[in-house]
Amino acid sequence: MVTDYRGVSFSFKDIRKTKRLKRFRLIMLLVILAVILVLALNFIEGSKIDKIQEMLLQGKFNDASSSFKSIESSFFHRKTKKELKAIISLFSNDLDMARNILLGLDGKPTGVDYIKFLEYFAESAQYRKLEIYTAYLFKHKKDDTLLYFTALYQSALLHPKQSNEAMKKISPAFKEKNAKELAILEKKNNEMAKGKITFI
Repeated sequence: MVTDYRGVSFSFKDIRKTKRLKRFRLIMLLVILAVILVLALNFIEGSKIDKIQEMLLQGKFNDASSSFKSIESSFFHRKTKKELKAIISLFSNDLDMARNILLGLDGKPTGVDYIKFLEYFAESAQYRKLEIYTAYLFKHKKDDTLLYFTALYQSALLHPKQSNEAMKKISPAFKEKNAKELAILEKKNNEMAKGKITFI
């Protein structure tokens, strides 16, 4: 029997090219799967951070603290977790620890819903905690909300002059929207400056 190979093309180069292509496709698939996994883990931890914040605001400190410890050492959301750790320290009344942690941060936005915590500390009359947290946030921004809370804690800590100075920097639009609260605060500050407070 005679086999005729005329007209048949064969190349080891083509085989090597095909193998390289298969390897490339496999690597790309693994990279895509790794990216999906990282994004999923990042999302899951972000959800846990949101839940921890909710628990703190609901007064479930022990549950929040335990949940935080379970994610504290992971790679994701490191800056957010540092700020959250400082807030947990505030809730546990470890003000020095909270202050030291916040001093190491630059104040730029994280995943912490800072407005809710400012409101929580103000409404529960925890003015030292409000002072520490507001001072940290002032590193990055000086908006009307922070100026208002600054005026509030300065007044509560018996510093009427500093409170009035903070109020002077608040925008007219914010003053108009919160006229009643600011009027009460200003009256209290003016009476305090005279050495007598008839109401709080």
